[in-house]
Amino acid sequence: MGLSGTLAILCVFWIVLSGRLGHFHLSLGIIARAIAAHPSHDLLPEGKRRPKRHKHKSYRLFTIYQILVAGVHVTYVVLYPRMSMLMQPIP
Repeated sequence: MGLSGTLAILCVFWIVLSGRLGHFHLSLGIIARAIAAHPSHDLLPEGKRRPKRHKHKSYRLFTIYQILVAGVHVTYVVLYPRMSMLMQPIP
């Protein structure tokens, strides 16, 4: 992807994050994009590369496992009988 593609991606990113469409903010966005596009256009991949499916599958399983572990931990903390004595109220 060339410099113009990088500018276009950064333009959309700038508008979404700033949320303002005034002339002043858009001109600041153009200046910021021009400064940021040159060093970052090499970071975007060339062509269409598809990630390996097995990596996504293992990440998905890992994420589901971590969600379940976190849910069990939150349930334990909430239902633990002495938790009200251990926690200090914030004034």
